[in-house]
Amino acid sequence: ARLVSAIFGILSVFYFYKTAKKLFNQNAGYIAAFLLALNLLHIEYSQEARTYAVFTFFVILSVYRLTIFINKITLKNAIWLGIATGLVANAHSIGLLNIAVIYTTICFQFLIIKPRQEKFQFLKLSFVSGIITLLVFIPVYLTIIKVSQVNSFWVQAPNFYNIKQVFIDLSGKSNVFFYTNICL
Repeated sequence: ARLVSAIFGILSVFYFYKTAKKLFNQNAGYIAAFLLALNLLHIEYSQEARTYAVFTFFVILSVYRLTIFINKITLKNAIWLGIATGLVANAHSIGLLNIAVIYTTICFQFLIIKPRQEKFQFLKLSFVSGIITLLVFIPVYLTIIKVSQVNSFWVQAPNFYNIKQVFIDLSGKSNVFFYTNICL
């Protein structure tokens, strides 16, 4: 189980390099990869049997695909952006925030595009990317809806019985000791 996190942790470093290289230059890519490789949280998460390293990888991958899509507006790049962005939410539900940031960036990019024909192409392919993101997101959607309907996870709603049980547990699970303390 830890091997999966280790693989995605290594891939994260590689794609972090590629993203910084695409955004800036090769030296920035080396520095970014070096800093991520030495990041203690990234090292820790890459050793755990949890999805944090997978989540990190998909966030980095989606930002990388976003930079490619913005630089070269093609159907292929829109499809890859949609897939990568949809996988973010599959890795962790908090990824919905990352998806919102990515599509907010696309909206801002749309506002600064000058030629009308390019604007229409960008809007059309951004829509395609969004549809693909939703399609990839569908498997996790039902789980998120089910979890959002849970009223109490481990902390139960306060009522007389629950509060009494907490005090009994704190008094060594002794009803005698509990009632003695209440009377005093």
